[in-house]
Amino acid sequence: AAKWCIIGRYVEGRYPIFGKEYLKWWMVSQLQEFLGAGVLENNLSLYYRLLGAKIASGVKISKDTRLSEFDLLHIGSDVALDNATVRPFAMDTRGCFTLRKIQIGENSCVGAKSVIAGGATLPDGTCIGPLSSSHELCDAKPEHRRHCRPLRASPPLWLKVLCGWPILLLQRVLTLAPVVLLMVQMASTEWYVDSFTSIQDGVEYIATPERMGYLFAFIIFHRTVCPCLALAYAIAVKRCVIGAFKPTPQDEEPDVSSWQLFRPWLLGRLIPDAHLCGVTKLLGRHYDAISALYRLLGVKVGKYVYWPGSGFNFAEPDLVE
Repeated sequence: AAKWCIIGRYVEGRYPIFGKEYLKWWMVSQLQEFLGAGVLENNLSLYYRLLGAKIASGVKISKDTRLSEFDLLHIGSDVALDNATVRPFAMDTRGCFTLRKIQIGENSCVGAKSVIAGGATLPDGTCIGPLSSSHELCDAKPEHRRHCRPLRASPPLWLKVLCGWPILLLQRVLTLAPVVLLMVQMASTEWYVDSFTSIQDGVEYIATPERMGYLFAFIIFHRTVCPCLALAYAIAVKRCVIGAFKPTPQDEEPDVSSWQLFRPWLLGRLIPDAHLCGVTKLLGRHYDAISALYRLLGVKVGKYVYWPGSGFNFAEPDLVE
């Protein structure tokens, strides 16, 4: 709603930096970054359609793909976007910024960390590989399609429901357990009241010193203890349920059975980010400790390894050395 109220529809053209159009573009960009997709996180095609993008049916968009200036996007059917950036916005050397349409043809795919710049037109069936851009269409090959993760097969729904979701639910319950125990402890104290007769009673209750201590404890536990519990649970499930990933022999076809598809799917949701459930952010520059955590997941890590702050996300950690 904010996008439609502030800027309406994006229109192709050249606009001065720090002008009225730039200010509206900046406000919408900041709101999108802050608010995110919300409840439509699992249906990004619908989310971007509501923002003005023209997206056909069968389009697969990964959660880490970044789209902007939505009214200038035309995405054909059966397109797959894997951690790509599709951006009609560009800076001009003459103190302006430009907005130009982007057309992605049917049955195309864009690999990880690739960029589709403003004014690009991708013919039907274009397959851009990882770490590429729309300026390198001469390098687009059909072989790049197998590197596009949204196009990979997914485990069957019944296996997700019967096995995957209960495991993920248990992780969530375990992660929130310290906070819930604190809430129970707070509710059992003598100064706790469950009803107020006036606004003054509510203000006095909020300002109670004992209650403020619990509020700080909630924040501390949520940001320190909970990520550690989530990672510990993920490591236990990786070792006891998922098991070790093994390479496929060169003379054999990959195993695409339901269980083999389910294992990386489950691990990717147990550790959904590149920071080991947020634990590496707590460790900071203690790289030996980070290496030890990756070893527990199966990654073969030597000594004195530097880990960048952006983190790593290994789909099959036992195959990384």
